[in-house]
Amino acid sequence: MVCEGPSACYASSEALLGALLPGPCVAVNRAIMFSDVIPFDAWATMDDPRNLWGMAKKHLHERTKLFSGDEAPNILIWRDILGDDVGKLYTRSPTYMDELTGSDGLAPMMPTLFHTLAWLLQVGAKRVRLIGCDMEGSGSPIGPEWSPENDRGFHLRWQVEREMLRLSQEHYRARGARIERWQRS
Repeated sequence: MVCEGPSACYASSEALLGALLPGPCVAVNRAIMFSDVIPFDAWATMDDPRNLWGMAKKHLHERTKLFSGDEAPNILIWRDILGDDVGKLYTRSPTYMDELTGSDGLAPMMPTLFHTLAWLLQVGAKRVRLIGCDMEGSGSPIGPEWSPENDRGFHLRWQVEREMLRLSQEHYRARGARIERWQRS
């Protein structure tokens, strides 16, 4: 699974290819932009598809599967985008972090990474390597908003995600599977 962290963004093509495990490969969110180097089997995003579709569609290979949330309005947006090609879309119900509900009454959705890890375990993955899953900085290195420094919001986000990754690794181990993080040398 390839994420959009700085270690993936600044790695050479050879390093990225060398980091892959045998078997299917999934791009998370903007990491689909590495498709000129990695022939992704699936692209995962739980966000509103319109937010990334304009960028992502030119990076998808003809047989790339899509993974996203199954609730409205996302599922309706995907149907509008894909038309008759909706058979390439795999979905799962999103999980929200109700304990972090903001003053607007909205709870943040669990990040795409964790929905995808759950899906991969569900379909039988025994070993997942996370490439570019650095959990550092603010914004995305694939975009103009990137900063190598954590702002307050990203500092909290990475704390939450590190704990969720630890729990995901325990969950995988309990099922005889493994999650590992790639470290760029």
